[in-house]
Amino acid sequence: MRTYYRNRLPGSKSPLIALLLSTSNAYGRAIFKGVMDYVAKHGPWRLLAETQCDSGVDLPPADGLLLGVCSNHTVDQLRKYEGPAILMSGRTQVKGVPIVRSNDRVIGQMGAQHLIGLGLKNLCFVSEEGPMAMTGRLEGFAAEAKKAGAHVSFLVNPMERSGSQRKAFQDSLTRLPKPVGLMAMTDLVGCSVMRSGWEAGIRIPEDMAVLGVQNDELLCASCVPPMSSIGTGAERIGFEAARLLDLWLKGHGKPIPITEIEPTGVIRRQSTDTIALADPRLAKAVAYIRIHAMDPCNVNDVVKHVGGGRRHLEVKFREIFNRTPHDEIQRIRIEGVQHLLQDTDLTIEDIAARCGFGYLPNLVRAFRQSCGCTPSEYRKRMR
Repeated sequence: MRTYYRNRLPGSKSPLIALLLSTSNAYGRAIFKGVMDYVAKHGPWRLLAETQCDSGVDLPPADGLLLGVCSNHTVDQLRKYEGPAILMSGRTQVKGVPIVRSNDRVIGQMGAQHLIGLGLKNLCFVSEEGPMAMTGRLEGFAAEAKKAGAHVSFLVNPMERSGSQRKAFQDSLTRLPKPVGLMAMTDLVGCSVMRSGWEAGIRIPEDMAVLGVQNDELLCASCVPPMSSIGTGAERIGFEAARLLDLWLKGHGKPIPITEIEPTGVIRRQSTDTIALADPRLAKAVAYIRIHAMDPCNVNDVVKHVGGGRRHLEVKFREIFNRTPHDEIQRIRIEGVQHLLQDTDLTIEDIAARCGFGYLPNLVRAFRQSCGCTPSEYRKRMR
């Protein structure tokens, strides 16, 4: 469906920008919103939006192009296109056309860290098709799992399956060593995996914790139980692509070949609400930290709650998680800070108090050490 959006003053010579982007899923709609947010703040633009283009459309005449979906037909045209154009999809690359995409390697690392943090030592990555296996998401996932000493499996889940293919995939899930933490390439793949697991009699999350990617809220909520997911920063992808195209049109030069947007973090739901630890004292410590990290609490509070000696607890933490109880408290706090910086307008002082840091200098120091920037710099980058 082709729609014109006019965002200009009468008589202004605003550029005509063609936006080719499927909005049939939440990811595409988030990218669209990011583009529109940029236009509203930094226009005027005349925007020609083609939002039903999964099967391919002809490139319309325009001053610049933003493309989120590229069929073979569109790619063939793009190779011959000589004007400013920016891709907003990591799945397609066209020589000479800049790309703004999610940082897939960091997404993979984040997924593995989340599952390892549940105490899981058996991990699995599921792609929807063979060629997509060799991506940054899998590479980041596998590298992080290897660093933690976890066992990694890889499965392909064909989305359009015959009865025999569905049974074969269910058998593959059944054969995975349990308990297992499974990361799916996308939320759609994750929902399909959860359905197959349910049909095979696999308990989620007790036997198989499942984590998706893209944080499609409706899709995740439709799963039983609701599925945890990683936010990819899709709105930021659209905003940044529009910004780079605008600069290009204004004579600031062609963007670098690849611009990567950092993920926004793990959104925890019931599909990963489990603690897979054989040591009951360690499991009790992890559960306490999850609940009380923002109170604030410290390692002595954790030791008092679980009993026994501090040294023994720290040794077990390093053995299983490759970090200390203090590191785990800080990790959960920083994760909370990141979400509040992205999703609220709270002052950084308020965020420091809410997330257990007490005072602003404590937060700034810990945040810089963990993220390599200040909270203010992070908020600016992620919005």
